[in-house]
Amino acid sequence: MRRLVEDSTVNRSNRGAGNICDKQLERAPEEGCTVLISVGRASAEGRTIIAKNRDVASVGPAEIMVLQIPHEGNRYLGMSTVEDPSSVTLGINEKGVICNTAGRYCREANNPGTNAGVIISRGLQSAQTAKEMVARVEEIVRTEGKSRNGSAFASGDQTESYVVETYQRVSEVYGPLRDTVLAYGNYALIDKMKEHERKSRGHRRGRRAQRLMEKHKGKITVPLMIRFCRDHERTPERAYIWDDDNICTHGFSIDTRGSGLCVTNKEYPELLNVIWGSLNRPCHTPYIPFFMGMNQIPDEFATSKAYEAFEALGTRLEEIPKFKGQVQEYWEALEYQTLRETIFLEKKVLELADKGEEDLGREMLTRFVTARGQQAVANARKITERIQQQGLLS
Repeated sequence: MRRLVEDSTVNRSNRGAGNICDKQLERAPEEGCTVLISVGRASAEGRTIIAKNRDVASVGPAEIMVLQIPHEGNRYLGMSTVEDPSSVTLGINEKGVICNTAGRYCREANNPGTNAGVIISRGLQSAQTAKEMVARVEEIVRTEGKSRNGSAFASGDQTESYVVETYQRVSEVYGPLRDTVLAYGNYALIDKMKEHERKSRGHRRGRRAQRLMEKHKGKITVPLMIRFCRDHERTPERAYIWDDDNICTHGFSIDTRGSGLCVTNKEYPELLNVIWGSLNRPCHTPYIPFFMGMNQIPDEFATSKAYEAFEALGTRLEEIPKFKGQVQEYWEALEYQTLRETIFLEKKVLELADKGEEDLGREMLTRFVTARGQQAVANARKITERIQQQGLLS
């Protein structure tokens, strides 16, 4: 397993990490994302769940998981890319503060400033509440500017959530949201921000996600939210245009390449806040729980190994699509068993923490996630081999 870096700067060789990919991104297709928010009593267990499907270029840097333990400030857990691990696209800290981002396509697409992932990382390191996270985002945008295009930052904690829409040095806040649900794509929610839009996208998938969550309001669970993130309102084809119908997108140049659910735990957030992360297209990739209390991220998920294993599986499924349904059912069975086991795991970790044996609890969480993650990667490779044996391309 990869050792943790006990500093807020993960990769010291990447000087100026906030702008590391600017030239590459200027040439890349525009990105999109879908965000789903369930706050407080809208969820079955009263936990806030904020999910994001990250829709990016089909050929791009691998997704990874990162766990940061700064010398000062909050420990936080997030999803990032192997090229820029200090810049997280979604994350949760030990206080139970969640934040992610979704793109907004504004009049000018290449503005100077700080990128969205760095804004999230810096905010999670200092914020004690969602409201503080909002204030931190607005301060950075006002003083440093938001780089490139517009962004919407979804922030939440155990009791409330907000969306901060930004462009250049401008920001507006939508919320607070309490005991309710909200979903959106790549379009402005706030009237004042619509004047900055060049175009808006994702209305159909945003409405689809909102309908699904409204239908189950008060009963939303982690496995149900996973189902939403995998949802195909229409059968995904080999689309040569933007796929704007499905929450799990399958476009020619852009598709869903990572998905994560940040989930709060009010009893022991510094140990049991969790991200259920899927490091590739979620319909052929399992969701694995990564707990805040872990000592380190398993090597397969701290590097590109897991992403590449699931990418190879996805390639084979495109060649022989008849197995897509079976693979998704297989991963859902693994996730269902994992969810059952985490009920016992969380109870045991709480008992250890109450007895002052928090270190043993952290070791237990680390062993569990490592074993389940390694199992998923190994099984992905086996499934890929079996599909390959059906007689198509080797």
